[in-house]
Amino acid sequence: MNATCGEHESEVYCVLDSGHELECGVCDDSKESKSHPVDAAVDGADNTWWQSPSLQYGPGFHHVTVTVDLKNVFQVAYVIIKCGPSPRPGNWVLERSVDGHAWAPWQFFAISDDECWHTFGVEPTRGKPKYSRDEQVICTSYYSDIVPLKDGEIHVPLVNGRPGVTGANRGPSQTLVDFTQARFVRLRFQRLLMLPQDQMLDYDVLQKIRLRQYFYSMREITIGGQCPCNGHAEHCPVHQATMVGTVKLLKFLLLMLSGSLTTWRGRQANQYWYH
Repeated sequence: MNATCGEHESEVYCVLDSGHELECGVCDDSKESKSHPVDAAVDGADNTWWQSPSLQYGPGFHHVTVTVDLKNVFQVAYVIIKCGPSPRPGNWVLERSVDGHAWAPWQFFAISDDECWHTFGVEPTRGKPKYSRDEQVICTSYYSDIVPLKDGEIHVPLVNGRPGVTGANRGPSQTLVDFTQARFVRLRFQRLLMLPQDQMLDYDVLQKIRLRQYFYSMREITIGGQCPCNGHAEHCPVHQATMVGTVKLLKFLLLMLSGSLTTWRGRQANQYWYH
């Protein structure tokens, strides 16, 4: 299910907060000041964000997918997500594809270590994520604490910390090069983080005012990397059938959910890439 709040009707949502006063707002795609479209996650502004519909519209909105088309195959070094007025996602998968059809996981994220086994069938990596193989796909609950309730961040290094980052010839292993190559990056959200007292209740028991507080949001998504086998190039050619011109190194054009063109967003990757 790919969705943005307020697409079909005006939607009231509320923010989880430890305070006593409930902070609520309206999401309405027909009004610019109240819309939270996908391109807001890459516009560089701190006061805008993308937001999904809340659970008040049904438990199906635990499942929301965001797909990023980089317009060319890159060696992706890292993905950074900064959330908006909601907690970080609970169970979700970061995935890659070179053609948009065949997908492979980069990393699993779970609400708890038990969820790594139960949902993904993967042994949990306890504590801070670490990697023993260049192609290792881990499951971690490191970023799945409900605190902070908003503006939390998730940093996913795909290169640093892996054994093949620098080989005998000072370059990455072929396994790592293959593992990091992608044109499409997909965030497949499967379960929202909820307060412990709400997790214990069935959906039908939760009041609508509580359900309005559970949704996904992204204030910023940043992807960094380099041209395949061409890390010192100033430009990465882009196929003319998909886009006219070239994409400058470390700048990626993001297409998310609706397929409409968004703005440029990127940041230097030298602290994440091969050293």
